[in-house]
Amino acid sequence: MIADELKIYPQMNARVEKLIANMKLDSIESINGETIGDSFHLPLPSRVNNYISLRRDALSTASCRAEDTLGTHLTWVHYHMDMMKQTELVDTVAWEMLYQKLAASYATSIEEINCLHMAISGDPAKPYVRVAGVKPMHMNEKTTPEFVAYANRYAESYDWDLAELYPPALALSFEEVSMFDDMVKQMFGGDTMSFFDVANQPSGDDVSLA
Repeated sequence: MIADELKIYPQMNARVEKLIANMKLDSIESINGETIGDSFHLPLPSRVNNYISLRRDALSTASCRAEDTLGTHLTWVHYHMDMMKQTELVDTVAWEMLYQKLAASYATSIEEINCLHMAISGDPAKPYVRVAGVKPMHMNEKTTPEFVAYANRYAESYDWDLAELYPPALALSFEEVSMFDDMVKQMFGGDTMSFFDVANQPSGDDVSLA
């Protein structure tokens, strides 16, 4: 089946585009009376902005300390170099905080928010989120991870046929399943069910794992 014959993809796209239309009403461009193009900007939620500011301040303080002591020793220079390697200004925690806030603000799910092309500005003078449309739904006849999660989240609510999805782009080989089980046990303890135990759990609905 070619993509145009698969109803689930245009159905998903229509739902996400509706969310984008609602977001545009709250955009900085809309507030300023400016023309809204293919991309637009939302104010960065204060909680996320404050979190990024704390990280920025820590990085700046470490940088100044390294510079101030450079003439006498290299301890803080190495410290700052390691810090820069390990510490992104906008990290995954910032993204998770943003997803949670946007999902609550627009009465939707994180799965739907995750379908948007977004970028967080790390510039303190421009605290905003850039929204640039919908992420790709499928590539090379494989469904992208965002839309595997989205389809499974809403299939029952919107009567979507999961059988229309291309296979997931993310999948586990048998070797990777073993590594996955080891990782989960390290994170959650030795009594955690294996991947196959979870996959074979009885359920009222069919579940597609990706």
